[in-house]
Amino acid sequence: MKLDVKDLYFQYEQDHALDHVTLQVHPKSFVGVIGPNGSGKSTLLKNIYRALKPKSGTILFNEESILSMNYKKSSQMMSVVGQENEVSFDFKVEDIVKMGRTPYKKIFELDNQKDEEALIHALKQVGLEDYRQKNYTELSGGEKQRVLLARALCQEAEFLILDEPTNHLDIYYQLQLFELVKSLDLTILSAVHDLNIASQYCDYIYILQNGKIYDHGTPKELMTSKMIQEVFHVNAEVSIHPITQKPHIIFLPSI
Repeated sequence: MKLDVKDLYFQYEQDHALDHVTLQVHPKSFVGVIGPNGSGKSTLLKNIYRALKPKSGTILFNEESILSMNYKKSSQMMSVVGQENEVSFDFKVEDIVKMGRTPYKKIFELDNQKDEEALIHALKQVGLEDYRQKNYTELSGGEKQRVLLARALCQEAEFLILDEPTNHLDIYYQLQLFELVKSLDLTILSAVHDLNIASQYCDYIYILQNGKIYDHGTPKELMTSKMIQEVFHVNAEVSIHPITQKPHIIFLPSI
């Protein structure tokens, strides 16, 4: 599954949020979007997964405009994991994961064997096969996020969008989730808050600043002290970690 975003423009009322953004995500790659708060990361992803509608520009999946698709078809092509959802009612884990089957169902259609197989496979992928009867509200933050990932996997889409899904999690669950996602045979586009996590897990990165693409490239190409100062306005030392061979960032005090 290939994504092409070309000249995307979006604004909230009078303020532009995305200023003619262009990017590509190649099949089976893990592409990250980084940038300071308010740079447009979530707005970009919401335009792609159709929570927002762009003012102009094109969004193509395998050369087909996503804006011309019906929502059921686009939901069969891409799934989304955002930050942990507040659930008004206490659903069982299996009930939440089964919601991923909605794009394949008619109104009032009952679950079938294929739905059950997709549910079991998704739960196994995230290591929660023994949790299907547990109440969602009783789970830890990391377990809840794996349930939401399982729901996305149950959707059986080839393209997965992650909208800063680990911001509220401690470092153990952040790394656990990204390790899990990286192991999946999917095409992935993720907004990433932590620069070291982006450096470790992303194959390619786009940097957003004030709604525009500041730069793009591999982590080794992009993760420099100069970039971090110009984009994030902090001092940092960047080196290649001897074990991971990925850029490792140490943030420095301004004094």
